[in-house]
Amino acid sequence: MDDEEDFLEELIAESTKLNPDFPKLMEVAAQRRQAARARGEDPNAEPEEDEADTTEEQPTAPHSKR
Repeated sequence: MDDEEDFLEELIAESTKLNPDFPKLMEVAAQRRQAARARGEDPNAEPEEDEADTTEEQPTAPHSKR
């Protein structure tokens, strides 16, 4: 195994420690890239405005003091 593979394995292990769902998130991302390639799209292209996440952060209510 070369240094690059060791680094990747270490990165995956550390990321999985921080977020146990990390391997599943990477699998979903790989599937989305594969689907984009199958549609003839660039999987690394920025999403067009109508495809971008347009969710706005909701303001939080101020904390009330008693």
